[in-house]
Order: sequence, then structure tokens, then C-alpha cells
Amino acid sequence: MPCGLRYFVSQVIVGLIYLPFAKTVCFLEKLRLDGSKIPLSVFRHLTFYSIKADVLDRFGARLEQRITKGQVQKMVETVGFRDIVFSNEVSYLYAIGMRAGMTSGDS
Repeated sequence: MPCGLRYFVSQVIVGLIYLPFAKTVCFLEKLRLDGSKIPLSVFRHLTFYSIKADVLDRFGARLEQRITKGQVQKMVETVGFRDIVFSNEVSYLYAIGMRAGMTSGDS
């Protein structure tokens, strides 16, 4: 798809799918109900701009390669990291580790 069309389609996806789900969860939270099981609930506190950027990254990229947590761990261990800890939050996008041969006091 041409760049302009990809952008347009991603914005339609935001308006018709992401925002309705995210705002529904916000509404449920105001009623003191749990909306965490609703799809896309992780977007409930993000700004409109952040949601637009995420959707464009996800659906507008020419090539996206998804990898598992195990594959990420193997890759970072291969380049010399150890004691890798992954985020427990739903996106699981963050990890921290120590470079092999370093201690926590090294910089």
C-alpha cells in the first residue's frame, strides 16, 4: 500500500476499533467495574496520539516480524547479557539484563 493509504487505513482502525474498546474500558472503570478482559484494554490510558502512533507502527509497517519472549531471551544471551528480567505488564515490551562480566556497580 502507498504510504498515504497506509496512514489513512491505520487512522480508520483507530477510530472504529481501538478507541471504542479503550473508551469502553475507561467508562467501566468509572463505574468501578473490571474491564481488563476487554480486548485492547491496555490502551485505555494512552493519549489519542499514542494510540495512533502504535496502530500506524503495527499496521503500517511494510514488514513486521514477531518473536517470542524465549527468542528475545536467547538473542540477548547470545550477545552477552545475563540475569534478564522481562516486564510483567501486558505489553511485555521491556526487559533488563546485566552484561556478562559486569557487576551492578560497574558503569
